[in-house]
Amino acid sequence: MGLDWLVGAPIAVGALVYVMQPLLTRFLRIRGFRLSAGVCLLTAVLCLDLARRLPQSAAGAFWSQHWVLSTAGRPMLVFIFLVTAILLLAASATAEGAFFCGPALTSAGMLSAVILLQPLGLAFVLLPAALAVLVLAVSDSASDTRGPYGYLGIVSLPIPFALAAFALLQRVSLFPDDATLLGQSALLIAPCAILWLMLFPFQGAMRLWAQRAGAFAPAFLWTVKDAVVVYLLCALWRQYPAMRTEAVTTILGIAGVATAVTSGVWAGAQSNPAALLACAAMSELGIVVHGLMVGTARGTGGALFLLVSRSVAVLLCTCALSPMPNRPARSTSPPPAGWLLETALRWVAFVLGILALSGIPPLAGFVGRRTISAALPPTSSSILLAWRAASLGILFGLVRVGWTWWRRPSEAGPREVRIPSLLLTLALLSCALWLALRPQPLLTLLSTLSGGWLKPPLL
Repeated sequence: MGLDWLVGAPIAVGALVYVMQPLLTRFLRIRGFRLSAGVCLLTAVLCLDLARRLPQSAAGAFWSQHWVLSTAGRPMLVFIFLVTAILLLAASATAEGAFFCGPALTSAGMLSAVILLQPLGLAFVLLPAALAVLVLAVSDSASDTRGPYGYLGIVSLPIPFALAAFALLQRVSLFPDDATLLGQSALLIAPCAILWLMLFPFQGAMRLWAQRAGAFAPAFLWTVKDAVVVYLLCALWRQYPAMRTEAVTTILGIAGVATAVTSGVWAGAQSNPAALLACAAMSELGIVVHGLMVGTARGTGGALFLLVSRSVAVLLCTCALSPMPNRPARSTSPPPAGWLLETALRWVAFVLGILALSGIPPLAGFVGRRTISAALPPTSSSILLAWRAASLGILFGLVRVGWTWWRRPSEAGPREVRIPSLLLTLALLSCALWLALRPQPLLTLLSTLSGGWLKPPLL
């Protein structure tokens, strides 16, 4: 098995599961859903193992395209399938998972094609299609589809910019002395990054999606999609160093700070846990983007560390919310001790994840922010104040969410203890604590990788 299996297997299995899911659910009911979720999970785990075992610099030609596994591409593929497997396992315990599993696995396969495809122009064109597949994960019972379909429109907008940017790059090879062409191409990449990362002012679609139409697909986008877009941006700058211009880094840096501040402040107005998670995740992403624009190995290493810790925190909160237990009705008999323990653990996990996203010490989010701030110039004190204002907004939103949950009407919901989901939450909680207590090994690794990605000087 080679690179073609990393791309073809998840796409084929995910598409087949999505098509067959209504029939399986109709005739086998819950067993049909568990069968399809198990097949998707097994495929993701096998692809994860294959990505880990493939030889370095593996290459191949299939589907009339050239595919290459680069040094930086291997950890990205492992990350894609690891996060996908975690989300599939969490979604398998909920009704939303019936709609999520197939599209998520298909999107993971297409995103792995984005990592492997050469040249980069094809990867930039394929990326919107890989992201648009996630809209299929919206259930028919979703109360509001403005978020998903607003997202679909946003991720489609960059296609003309990407095509124009790479068309100008082809002209640069014919006119190498024309610096204007390269500058114009670089500027065309900036709106692509802003729209695909859903930076200010487009981050509201993610909040609407998470709040009204389910949180698993947004969690996939906050983790896998954001990491792939960052990888493509760094790969583009590594291949074309002159495209990392001061104008582009300034635009993206300002967009990152604006996203961090507005999302953090807006988090203070949320009373829904999923909406709070969306605002906190987007606020943290803004700081990641700002760190990437610093242009040093330390700043980029800190940004990548913050991206990884953000992914762990998002996964932790998503598992804690899948679903968050209802507050028991006072008129019923006392709930079982196991149910109370599960409820307490889920709330601890959710609170810890939100605190990590808000940068509270000594959690991993604080470590990443401290690393980025150490790479900023001394005149950046206003930016640090903006980060703190965003953190305060997230903390206020967390208090609001907890108070709203406690004050809402009591509900007599299911009280069985969901063991697999509980164990997954415990594993992610342990991972988040380990990152907070032992951040240095990962920081060193990511700083080494980022030094190789961004060796060319900032122009």
